[in-house]
Amino acid sequence: MFRSSLFSNLLSRQVLLNSAIGVKDNVVTVTTDYDYTNLLIFLKNYPEVDTLISISNIVPSYYPINRIKVSTIKIQGSANSVPSGFLIGNRYVKSVELSKNVTSIGPGCFKNSAIQNITIDGNISSLGEGAFYGCSSLTELSIMTKTIPNTFAANCFNLAKITISEESITIGSSAFAYCYSLAVFSFSKVTSIADKAFQFSGLNNATFPASVESIGVSAFAYSKIDAFTLEGSNVSIGDYAFQGTQLTEAKLTNVPRLGKGIFTECPSLESIETGVIEIPEEFASYCTKLEKVTANSAYIIGVRSFYNCIKLESITLNDNETTIKKECFMFCEKLDFAFKENQIYTISDYAFSYCSKLKLPSLHENTTVGNYAFIGCDKIEELTINWGLTSFGIFMGCKNLETVTYTYNSSTDVNVLPDYTFCNCSSLSEFIDKSVLSSVNSYAFASTNIKEINLFNAFIANYAFADGSLKKITLAGVSSSQTDAFYNCDSLKTIVFSKIADPAGVNAINFANLTLDEISIEEGHESLNISNGLLTYGNDTLVLVTPQFTKSELRIPESVTYINHEAFITNRYIKKLYIPFTVYIVDSSNIIHSTSIEKLEISFDSNATFYMGVRDNKKLKFINISTQFDKIGDNSFSNNENLEEVVLPSTITEIGNYAFNMCPKLKTINIENVSVFGEYAFNGTALKTFDFSKMISQTVPAGILGFCSNLKEVKGTSNITTVDEYAFSHCESLKKFESSILYNIMSNAFEYCTSLKEINFKTIEYIYPHAFTQCTSLKSVELTTTVNFPLDASESSSFAFSFCTSLKSIDLTGLNIIPVSLFYGCSSLKEVTFSSGLIEIGSFAFSGCGFKEITIPDSVTLIGSNAFGSNSKLKTATIGKGTPSFDNSWFAPATQTIKIIIPPSIKNIGSTVFTSMDNVKIEFSSENNYYDYQDQTLIGKIKKNLVTTVGKLGKVYEVPEQIRVIDSNAIKRDTSDDSSSSEELDLLVQSDGIARAAIIKIQSNISTFGSVDFTVQSMCYEGEYYLGDSLTTSSSSSITTIYNSYASENYLYNVLFGSENAGPKCSTSLSDSFKWRHIVGMSSAEIGLTVAFVIVLIALIVLVILYFVFPFSKCSSKGEEA
Repeated sequence: MFRSSLFSNLLSRQVLLNSAIGVKDNVVTVTTDYDYTNLLIFLKNYPEVDTLISISNIVPSYYPINRIKVSTIKIQGSANSVPSGFLIGNRYVKSVELSKNVTSIGPGCFKNSAIQNITIDGNISSLGEGAFYGCSSLTELSIMTKTIPNTFAANCFNLAKITISEESITIGSSAFAYCYSLAVFSFSKVTSIADKAFQFSGLNNATFPASVESIGVSAFAYSKIDAFTLEGSNVSIGDYAFQGTQLTEAKLTNVPRLGKGIFTECPSLESIETGVIEIPEEFASYCTKLEKVTANSAYIIGVRSFYNCIKLESITLNDNETTIKKECFMFCEKLDFAFKENQIYTISDYAFSYCSKLKLPSLHENTTVGNYAFIGCDKIEELTINWGLTSFGIFMGCKNLETVTYTYNSSTDVNVLPDYTFCNCSSLSEFIDKSVLSSVNSYAFASTNIKEINLFNAFIANYAFADGSLKKITLAGVSSSQTDAFYNCDSLKTIVFSKIADPAGVNAINFANLTLDEISIEEGHESLNISNGLLTYGNDTLVLVTPQFTKSELRIPESVTYINHEAFITNRYIKKLYIPFTVYIVDSSNIIHSTSIEKLEISFDSNATFYMGVRDNKKLKFINISTQFDKIGDNSFSNNENLEEVVLPSTITEIGNYAFNMCPKLKTINIENVSVFGEYAFNGTALKTFDFSKMISQTVPAGILGFCSNLKEVKGTSNITTVDEYAFSHCESLKKFESSILYNIMSNAFEYCTSLKEINFKTIEYIYPHAFTQCTSLKSVELTTTVNFPLDASESSSFAFSFCTSLKSIDLTGLNIIPVSLFYGCSSLKEVTFSSGLIEIGSFAFSGCGFKEITIPDSVTLIGSNAFGSNSKLKTATIGKGTPSFDNSWFAPATQTIKIIIPPSIKNIGSTVFTSMDNVKIEFSSENNYYDYQDQTLIGKIKKNLVTTVGKLGKVYEVPEQIRVIDSNAIKRDTSDDSSSSEELDLLVQSDGIARAAIIKIQSNISTFGSVDFTVQSMCYEGEYYLGDSLTTSSSSSITTIYNSYASENYLYNVLFGSENAGPKCSTSLSDSFKWRHIVGMSSAEIGLTVAFVIVLIALIVLVILYFVFPFSKCSSKGEEA
């Protein structure tokens, strides 16, 4: 009995009889490394144990000792190392004692543990990385070692004291990073500090003795250090070493080189003293309290060194040639930089941008300045610039700058004022050019207050003076094709061309948008002169008509043989212009463009072709050409918006392309002798009739009368065989076009001829796309002979008669193939006579028509998709007996009920043929050997398969009994695309409240179920065949969702359609997630609450009425009387 009790007790306590582990006074002692293998099991039986003493000669690393639940561990044996990860993550051990025999601590030994204190008696010669990483409860650490490894005690948030008792100590990367409580650290024996060593630590001051040779990158970044002393002179300080610290001053006079960004983002730093010759990049950027910098040896200031030091007032530098790099002092709003006259500076892009207190004296002529260097320097009021302006926008936005004297003498002939130099200097009123500028580039003086300026040697570029206050300018010319040099200069009234002006830069087009009062030439110009208000070059070229010419009538002098481009645009008084025979017309670049000319008389010396461009004249109404020309050149009179009448000489026989294009008021022109017309010659005019009698060609040119909305009649067309593209496009008043030999009508030839009622199609052989699109008055189309419908390279459909909404009946007995979209949108079309040889009807051929019934000829073998779709009045469609396959949705979309009569010749019916048709009745004209129709279901007789459901299904869909196989996606829920209910395919997002096929009942003889592509509430199966697989649609990314699966008692499997078999009871009630409030109404509780609310509301109304009918005061007085 005792023996049994003893063994039972031992087994229950899990004591290993061969173990050397001993327990005494809540202390457990292990003597060999083997003891560690059973230690955790042992301690489970001794929960009172709180101390572990190890006297073994090794501390093993292979067992997870980190899970031990004691508060104290003492390593007292001969073991000389503690392995990596020894107590990693342990949250129970609070105290650790290591004997003097321990000389090695492995990586991560105590990482993320809960130790609060540790005693290390030995000299640690090997210390692993991250040994105390994340020991957030550790407050004090004393260790004898020379090397502090990387991440040694990083993230020890409560570590307040660290003692390292050795010489020549090196501190590794991030060794004490994020030690927020570490306020004091002795660097007296330290030789090097690695990157991020004390980053985000709590250090508040530091003294670095001469022994410290290097301070790494970000070594003290974002620590709390507010002061430091550097005793050595050879220390190397890495990038961002003191970034974001709390320093108030910094003195580095004995350090020859500094890393970049060393003091960046120090929010309390007020002064810096340094002895370096080059201040590094980002040195003290974003030091928003920095006021003073002393750098007596420095003559190179790095990129963004003092960027955004908004309180910096002064900086002292070396007197040598100084280099100030990009964005160095950008946004130093209080800086008054002590520029020294005649000192050479190299100033880079944006160097002093937005230094709003900066003043700028004269600098050495060899000074170079980069782009936007002084942008936004508001304190600069006056400038004398004796150095070259070679960069963009140097003084852009200096809003208080008033006067500039430019004295720089370029060593070359090219002296350019760059883009944006003084742009937005809104107070600049005077610019004195002593440098002899040769060019003023774009936006150089834009938005300034200069009213008068002399740039006698300069060419002006686009937008140079845009949006300015300029009233008068003297210049050498305007750069070629720069039509907006004085954009929006509404005050500019006087332009003076200097006596050295280049004639090539004097063009009226450069001043087209100005309202000038005077254009003059300085006395002494060798080739330009002004006489009687005409500015001429060499007396034979009319350069421009000056604003000083105030007469209403101008006769060009006979001495003039050439008229410059846009010569009349600068004058606003001429109303009548006479051009003499002496003017030689070279080409259409001789553009007459004026805002005032109303009448133009042209009398040239005999010339075969009139090429002058009379275009874009705002007020021109009448043109008379008396010269005996024989041709009007291309574009000669286009875009004259008020031109009403043109008198041409009787000799004109040819009018070029676009000659009178877009002259919307042109009503009268004599063209009775013209035999050749160019393309778009009269496009967009107001002509009412047109005669092609004299035209040699038998082709009406492309676009010749397009957009002539007033054109009612065209004559002389009896010889026409071809009407080219867009020839009569948008001729909304044209009623007919007659030609007995017409055989070719090109693309868009008569599109939008909304009044066109008839065309003789008997001779036509070719009709191109959109030829009669939107001919809404066309009443009849008779294509009784063979007609071809070619497609352009960019077209895939014909649309030749699309949207001819007045067509009611058509004769197509000449067509054996009806092209794609031929009668698309002909909404009134009710009758069509087909050819007995018709074999093909293209897709959308009659889509959107008005048929009530349609019988497809027996000869047809091929019908394209949607051929009769969107016929909202169609009730009956009979498919021809010669059609072998019903494989496209020929009649979709459709919302109405359509009866489709299918012949026995149909051997194949596609599963999508009834897609987007809401109500379909299928009738077989005679017994069909391949298909049957029952209960909105098309059934394949041979396979006994469900091919497709037809029309809108009800809430419950029962698969007909004769079906054995359900094809993939055969059960459909979609509706017509144009249904007013805008129904969606997914059950859960339908808006009409009809949960179609939410419940599907499948008969017992179904053995195969393909898939469905919508959400189903319930699938009810009465058979016994295994249908456990989930129903995946043809799209691999779309999985059918089935909420409930029910099966009969004969179904022996737990899974049905990928869901758990819910048993034999099939519910046909919709769950809440499948209901819509406006269909199923409110619940009983909601109805009860609503009734109660209404009763209370009625009671309140009755009380209010009683109050006003029987007031309380009346009731009280009556009571007193009683």
